[in-house]
Amino acid sequence: MPNIPVKDLYKNYKELHWVNRYLGGYKASIFGVSQAFKKKSITKIIDVGSGGGDTLAILCKKFKIKDGQGIDSSDVATQCASEKYPNLKFHTNDYKKSRLPKEKVLIHTALFNHHLNPEENIAFLKWAAQNSAILVMNDLQRNIWAWLGIYTIQLWPSFSYLFKNDAPLSVQRAHSFSEWKHMLELAGYTNYSIIKKPMFRYVIIASI
Repeated sequence: MPNIPVKDLYKNYKELHWVNRYLGGYKASIFGVSQAFKKKSITKIIDVGSGGGDTLAILCKKFKIKDGQGIDSSDVATQCASEKYPNLKFHTNDYKKSRLPKEKVLIHTALFNHHLNPEENIAFLKWAAQNSAILVMNDLQRNIWAWLGIYTIQLWPSFSYLFKNDAPLSVQRAHSFSEWKHMLELAGYTNYSIIKKPMFRYVIIASI
């Protein structure tokens, strides 16, 4: 959908905030990061595909992280997040161009990886291994029940055309348990967990 008005994108970020708040998205990310904190000493969180910035803000507040940074390829996302959370740093960039101090860095994604095909995900996983102590990913499960659930939700008239278009497609693009396992192992990960969470989410916690 090219040439999407900025106000429509802002509304879409608000809708995603609602979905994450009431349908378990934030809880899934908090769970994953809490498990990571048990394994590693973390002082910095990098949120790749940070969107409107809400997930990063919630994680930094929950875990008392002062150094939180969001990376997104969209200028609109960076603008929206920076306006809402001026205490955090948001950058418009291709994550592959970012080089991070690996020690004590946690890389987090939420509803990001289903936008990538398997080859792109493997490249992302390899990049994360080079730039972080530990990786936490929160994404959708691909199954018929998840699709039916999100299809029913998007029928509500208050949701925007962007949400109605993207939500069912996101489930279709999501990866299965076996696909995640295959991608992680091809990327060189031997220490990982793929955990099913409510509302058709996977939380993947991985480190080399």
